[in-house]
Amino acid sequence: MKSLGGAARLSVFFRAGFVGSLILASLALAGCADVRSVPPSPTGTDTAAPTPTATLPIAMTPAQAKAAYKSIAQNSCRLAQADGVVEVGEGYTAVMTNSTQAYQGFSEALLIAPDAYSVLFSLSDFNSCADWFIFSMADEAGKAAPIDVTFNTDASFNVQKVLASGKTSKLRIVVADGLIATITDLIETSKPIIGCRYGSLTEADLAIVKTAVDRRTAGK
Repeated sequence: MKSLGGAARLSVFFRAGFVGSLILASLALAGCADVRSVPPSPTGTDTAAPTPTATLPIAMTPAQAKAAYKSIAQNSCRLAQADGVVEVGEGYTAVMTNSTQAYQGFSEALLIAPDAYSVLFSLSDFNSCADWFIFSMADEAGKAAPIDVTFNTDASFNVQKVLASGKTSKLRIVVADGLIATITDLIETSKPIIGCRYGSLTEADLAIVKTAVDRRTAGK
């Protein structure tokens, strides 16, 4: 991954046990179907929505919700870095490969349909990693993460934060299998709902990274 900024510091968290970090998320959310079946496939193949397999908690305090969501954000970003992730919305596809699938040292790219490609450079460009980036940087600084989290009656999370631009972001996060699955912008409601697919990147997914890098190299 090239020019990733804070991503290098995040790699230290990968060394912690994955199972241990799932415990809090498991307490917060009972089992759900595999997140990999949640979003639309970039190749156009329909996939099934997740189906809850057990009773979900009725309520959490904001502090409990923030702690549970922190664990979910950590696990989501870990898996995205290890196996890759594709984030898909209407006219929007962002791809992060793992290190072995990187192209010419680049592993992140964005396609805005029909033909606008760009190389991405930070974990914070991905919904699956942006909030864990904030949590981990706050932990490193010994401060509370500047994120407010509430738990909804439908077992989703509302996540609010102030962006670097000074604008407030408020997202609804649906979780499946302990991972961030879909993201809905509650302020800029015209933005598409984004679905996250972890692992099993297709040739079409990898081609987005390759095309973005090739065009950047060619100065297009």
